[in-house]
This record gives sequence, structure tokens and C-alpha cells, in this order.
Amino acid sequence: MWHYRITKDIMLDMHTMLVERYGGRLGVRSSDILDDILALPDQLFFGEQRYTTPLHQTAAMASAIIKREPFLSQNDGTALLVIVYLCYHMGYQIEATHAELVVTLKHVRRDADEYPLYEWLKEHVVPHADLPF
Repeated sequence: MWHYRITKDIMLDMHTMLVERYGGRLGVRSSDILDDILALPDQLFFGEQRYTTPLHQTAAMASAIIKREPFLSQNDGTALLVIVYLCYHMGYQIEATHAELVVTLKHVRRDADEYPLYEWLKEHVVPHADLPF
């Protein structure tokens, strides 16, 4: 089950921060798409949880942000912040170079589903060094 949720307000704040810092168009292209993405962790498939682990749910949300583009700009950046934010709240951090992150996010757009990102995250997520547990 999902251990930590990201709210619409937090995701909108992430998008705003990225646009203010790096440029682009501020705003939501489709509220319906954004709501669908936020609901992914609850999605059922034949009565069973479709995304069975919090990391799989994180990969599904990030992949959907990149592919479905709910914002007018900065969709890739918002997806990355969602990954980092949710991993942090699960007690993890990403161990990867900037170049690896850029290449991985570019590949997400052409992948058929979220599984390649999920597999990449499983290989690059480690317990957060600053957490006391």
C-alpha cells in the first residue's frame, strides 16, 4: 500500500518552482490528466492493486507526467521532482549522475509503459543516508 501521497498542491508548487527557476510556461494544460495521474496509486486491475509497491507507483506517476504532459512546460522536471520527493518520504534517495537521470527521463517518453523506469529506480534507489532508521 502507498506509504506517502503527493498532493495536487505540492505537484503544482514543484511545477511553479521549476518554471520560475528555469523558464517555460506556467500552468496546467489539463486538470483531468493531472487528476488521473494523482489517482494512479489507487488504480485497480481486475480488482487488484495495479501498482503493487510504492516505488512502482512512483514510476507510474512520473512516467505518466512525462508522457501525458499535464503542464504547459517542465513536465520532465516535475516528474523528476516527484520521484525525488516520494523516494525521500519513503526513506530513499537516488544514486545516479545527472547524465544518467537525463538519459533515463528521455527514454521514458518512448517506452511503452512505466516498467523500464521502475526497473531503473529499483537499481538506483538506496536508503537515505541522513535518516536515523
